[in-house]
Amino acid sequence: MSNLIHVGSVYLTKDEEGKINGVEIGFTENVTNQSGACFVLDSVRGGLNSSAWIGQTISRVENKDAQADENATEGGDTDAKSIEGEAETKPDAE
Repeated sequence: MSNLIHVGSVYLTKDEEGKINGVEIGFTENVTNQSGACFVLDSVRGGLNSSAWIGQTISRVENKDAQADENATEGGDTDAKSIEGEAETKPDAE
C-alpha cells in the first residue's frame, strides 16, 4: 500500500432546514500553499473519474447499519459470486 499523507478532511454542509447542500474541504498543515490545494483537488477529481478508484474506496467502508438477517426471503440473492456469475452470462453492451 502507498504511504498516506493526511491532507484534509471532507465536510458536508447543511442549510437552516438541515438539508445537505454542499461540500467543504479543510486542508491540513501538509498543504502549504494554493498550488498544493489545487494538486489535492485535481487528484480527488481524477479519482472520482475512475470507477475502479470509486469501487476500491467504497469497499473500504464498513456497513455498520446493514441488517444481518441471513434468512431474508425477499429481494433475491445478492451474493457477490452470484452477481459475478450473472454478469458473465450477459452479452456485452455495444
